[in-house]
Amino acid sequence: MKNFPACEGQFHVSARKEVIVSAGGIRSPQLLMVSGIGPRSELTRHNIPVIVENPGVGQNMTDHPRWGPTYAVTDNIDTTRFWGNATFFQQLLDLYEKKRQGQLAGTLAGVTGYHRLPDSFLRSIGAGDVANLPANWAHIQQLFLV
Repeated sequence: MKNFPACEGQFHVSARKEVIVSAGGIRSPQLLMVSGIGPRSELTRHNIPVIVENPGVGQNMTDHPRWGPTYAVTDNIDTTRFWGNATFFQQLLDLYEKKRQGQLAGTLAGVTGYHRLPDSFLRSIGAGDVANLPANWAHIQQLFLV
């Protein structure tokens, strides 16, 4: 098993069914290529055994930069105020339809949350090796789209 620079040590993950691994628009082609899937010339140049020759991997890529303010949130947030309250949601909808203002006038990715699961939970579901990832790695990313 290969060590990756951002990981400390080695870990093994197994599954009983299909697994889809994605690392975003930039890292997914890299992940495919280090796994032996991609253009033969690029793989052999880096001494990676070719598992599947696919010349399109990593080609015609376009960067998709995204930026915005980032704030650490330490309080618990009650999302039911927004999604579970039809009256409040209707007020937001009315404000948007009349003035094009308010929370519904924001960007598509209004809130992004990153969460790390408790190590005890990971061990209880048999994913203890994932608990060994660096402490600043999130296990879950949530995008709240409006």
